[in-house]
Amino acid sequence: MGERYRVLDKAKVGNLLSELTNMRYDAAMGVREFTLKMAHIQSKRKAHDIVLSKDYVVHHALNVMPAEFS
Repeated sequence: MGERYRVLDKAKVGNLLSELTNMRYDAAMGVREFTLKMAHIQSKRKAHDIVLSKDYVVHHALNVMPAEFS
C-alpha cells in the first residue's frame, strides 16, 4: 500500500510541475486569475515538498506573459 501511494504521489508531483511549466497567459483569463492559478499550483507543490526558487517562478511567470506586459 505504501509503495502504491508513493507512485501516485510521484505522478501527482509530475503533473503539478508539468502544469506549472506549461502554463501560458490567456488574455481571456486575465492577469489576476493567471497569477492566482499559478499561486494555487505553487501551494499544491509546496504541500509535496517540491522546492523551486521564487526567482524561477517569477522568471517563468514573466516569460509567459505577452510582450505588452514587459
